[in-house]
Amino acid sequence: MIKCKKIKKKIFKTILAMSILILLLGFVHKRDRIIAKVDIPVIQQTIKYKTSNEITIGDLHFLISVLASDSLEGRAAGTSAEEKTIDFISEKLSDYGLIHHLQPFTFAKRDLVWYDCTLAFGVFHGELNRDFRSLILKNSSYNANGEVVFVGYGYENSRFNDYKDVDVTGKWVMIFEGVFIDNIVPRANQSLWERYDIAQKNGAIGVLAICPDSASNGQLVPGGIRFGTTSSSKFSIPMIRISSKTADSIFRYAGSNTLDALRNVRENIQIPIKINGSINSRTDTLVSNNIIACLEGVDSLLKKEYIIVGAHYDHLGKRTFPTINGDSTVIYNGADDNASGVAGVMELAEKLVSVGNLKRSIMFVLFGAEEQGGLPGSRYFCDNFPSPLGDIKLMINMDMIGRMDSLNIVYVHTDSPNSILLKTVGISYPCISLTFDSQSRMQSDQRSFAAKNIPILYFTTGYHPEYHTPNDIISTINFDGQKKLLDMICDFIVLKAESVN
Repeated sequence: MIKCKKIKKKIFKTILAMSILILLLGFVHKRDRIIAKVDIPVIQQTIKYKTSNEITIGDLHFLISVLASDSLEGRAAGTSAEEKTIDFISEKLSDYGLIHHLQPFTFAKRDLVWYDCTLAFGVFHGELNRDFRSLILKNSSYNANGEVVFVGYGYENSRFNDYKDVDVTGKWVMIFEGVFIDNIVPRANQSLWERYDIAQKNGAIGVLAICPDSASNGQLVPGGIRFGTTSSSKFSIPMIRISSKTADSIFRYAGSNTLDALRNVRENIQIPIKINGSINSRTDTLVSNNIIACLEGVDSLLKKEYIIVGAHYDHLGKRTFPTINGDSTVIYNGADDNASGVAGVMELAEKLVSVGNLKRSIMFVLFGAEEQGGLPGSRYFCDNFPSPLGDIKLMINMDMIGRMDSLNIVYVHTDSPNSILLKTVGISYPCISLTFDSQSRMQSDQRSFAAKNIPILYFTTGYHPEYHTPNDIISTINFDGQKKLLDMICDFIVLKAESVN
């Protein structure tokens, strides 16, 4: 009887333990489901990820996964997403024991703001970016109203003259754009720039450029001509890209269509309909920030000299495009460009803090607004450096260092003395194939320093098909290759910081 009671008691305990285990498993499963729905930066606030003092694949994966997450919306300069990015980077620099500060600066936004843009004729009222868009990418205000003449490609050269015996004075000229983005119309033999100038000289009030392939997915492709390097007074008429749908609506008034016009491209067509086109744009001035932290050297003299270790943290943000099924928003996460470079700076900062006692000072700089053109962040940094620029011993820039290929190629641009030292360090890294370029492969922030005659050392693993597309995501990163490259750069920095020269 006693034995039976013991067995029952044992069974009861077993059942109780199993019940508790099931409840716990259910709780964990529910918790994991909840966490899975929360963005990484939110988790980062509640569950602190402790990075290692060493450069590790795990740390790189963590940093890039946050920087290239959808929650940071592509890190566009001058946006609230940039502020979130700055908060994350600043928090990690503080974790490393580095005091940092922000250096604000203004910049002109690269993407123009378009307003009050119209293209109308008869009962047709076009929609911007779907039916038409400006091809002049500058601050502009254009308005034109008149009839239309189709003049093929709009050539005027030794072989063809599409304006022969055609009076386009006071009229729009409509041409086939014939650029590389168009897969239907053969490529033009004269540039769009030249043909715009020809139309203007022949008295046209505006140019309508047909890009028929561009409307295949319900949107007009972006892009155009920036006239920033020329006299703006020369470009006094609008030039508008139109879709095949818009072109067909215009040709209809002459009993024709886009395909017939392409078959008979040498014949001009007078189209008896007046078109009113109005294009207005402006450039917004925004504020971005450089993020600066310094690891002071220990040598009484050499600590006044600096090695700058930098990368830009901004990318292209998010963009909304009109499509057949409605507007679609895509995020340009920029995992390689340039979350990889930022993660590199952060890992090097943490590692070098742990190394300590370096003779020269190391300054870590994350630049803003690199993608906006003109490198405003690094230019402002150089123009406002608190010491003589000669105190900067070397500027190391990393832009897109996460896509080392199967040949382990890393492209490097630097001067002769630093290339010799880097090659010496590289002997210990036979797995990395350093390819020295005589010309820098990218318009990146090292150029602001080179323009001031400051020695530079620039690293990149190069361009790839995902560059500046929404497909530049974390799954494309070669973490093992990036870690090896950063280990080599770290060894180089230590040698450079300790050398007398």
